[in-house]
Amino acid sequence: MTTPDFATYIAGLPRVLAGAAALFRDGDG
Repeated sequence: MTTPDFATYIAGLPRVLAGAAALFRDGDG
């Protein structure tokens, strides 16, 4: 993994985690 890819990955983590949290909340009802 190159440094720019790593920076992009880190920058995208909050969005991924927020999406996962939203899915879990929807699943719990």
